[in-house]
Amino acid sequence: QAFQVVVFPPFTGHDEVAHFAYIQTVADERRVPLMPDLDEWRAAYDRGDDPAGDFLPVDLYRYQRYALDWCCEKGSNNGQFDQRPAAAWSLFGQPFPNGWQYAANHPPLYYVLMSPVYWATESLSIESQQYAIRAAAIPFWLGIVWLSFLIVRNIFPRDAFLGITVPTFVAFQTQLSYEGAMINNDILSFAVFTLILYQLTRGVRLGFTLPRALGIGLVLGLGLLSKGTMITAAPLIAVAIVYRVGWRNLRRWLPLGAATVGVAAAVSAPWYAYLYRTYGNFDGLEQIRALQFAHTYMGQESPSLWDIFWNWDFVQWRWRETWAEFGWRLIHVDEWLLGILGIVCAVLAASAVVNLGRLYFSRSSPDETDAAAGSRHHQRFALLLMVMTVILAYGAVLQFGTQFTLTQARYYFHALVPLAIILMVGLRQLLPVGWRPYGAGGVLVAMVALNVVIYTQYVIPYWYLGS
Repeated sequence: QAFQVVVFPPFTGHDEVAHFAYIQTVADERRVPLMPDLDEWRAAYDRGDDPAGDFLPVDLYRYQRYALDWCCEKGSNNGQFDQRPAAAWSLFGQPFPNGWQYAANHPPLYYVLMSPVYWATESLSIESQQYAIRAAAIPFWLGIVWLSFLIVRNIFPRDAFLGITVPTFVAFQTQLSYEGAMINNDILSFAVFTLILYQLTRGVRLGFTLPRALGIGLVLGLGLLSKGTMITAAPLIAVAIVYRVGWRNLRRWLPLGAATVGVAAAVSAPWYAYLYRTYGNFDGLEQIRALQFAHTYMGQESPSLWDIFWNWDFVQWRWRETWAEFGWRLIHVDEWLLGILGIVCAVLAASAVVNLGRLYFSRSSPDETDAAAGSRHHQRFALLLMVMTVILAYGAVLQFGTQFTLTQARYYFHALVPLAIILMVGLRQLLPVGWRPYGAGGVLVAMVALNVVIYTQYVIPYWYLGS
């Protein structure tokens, strides 16, 4: 992780410029940034007035290539803007604000947590500060790896193979580890989401109590202060509680659900009340769609969810971004490598689905104790919960793709731990029992080798060898 912090040049991670500027606003001005209203901005622009809203700081303009909608690149035809950005850029004859703070609708928790790091490094250069804040993301990544091990222990308490291979896959998954070494609020939301999965699998195994429901509500509330996509955890929580308590036991699961929702709402309500008061909605996406018109379907008919689902280009791009395309699609890897990864993962996923089917349709043996049968039943449901998580996460990405052309694979990375469990369950089924210790070692070797190949053949040559 420390290597990744320093090997990528300053502010080259996706949206690092915007995230750093958000931290600056929180740390220096004790407030969250404000998105401009497009109509109000245009009126002020026509009058020659200073528009309301926050804009990316000029001292980061030399990194504008790595931010969205910040014209113009040094050495372009607009040479007068080499050192200072223009106030606006034009699309279809209409002006749009240049360098506006497009992360302003993000919840504030990550930026508040990073403010002490910013204060502690204020005497350093901006570049040194960003390296320090990058490094501050590493504990979140470590937490995800550790939680992946604990989740496996909840589902498969005595399975050494999965206890080794799942954390290995998570730790060395190239894009997740990259997120854990950059300035971004995604890694915090991934960690919080994974903590919820740990709480749910533990609840499925041991039962849901009122303290456990309150704890889940607290974590969900903090997650909603990390990123809005945490809302996808809500149906998983509901299904897990109802399953474990029994759907007929309304008097039991309804209070547990109410406690979870109540705590989550109490923790996160101030932020969403602020969004509604400021933007008239709970996510700011209406304003984002207007300001980022160039990244929408620009007046054409938007594709449906099924159009996106069957769009092969969409699938290919998400797969590329799952393993490479570091930053805003900067570093590409060869299709043969992506093809190998795709084939391997498809085989393992198919094996896992077959195994899950066998688990669901297998019958208990006559000499099996009630406790053993119950444990096996809970294990089957926990695996199904992992599958549901992956489906929900990808479905949310598909839905985002019906509105924006900016879709990125990282929007479903909170489901990487469930995906790792599914894939490694599939691998375990393909290996004879005696081969599994060697298979676990093989997973470690393969994941390390993948990272070595990607960094020595693609990342380092791109940044340092002029490739």
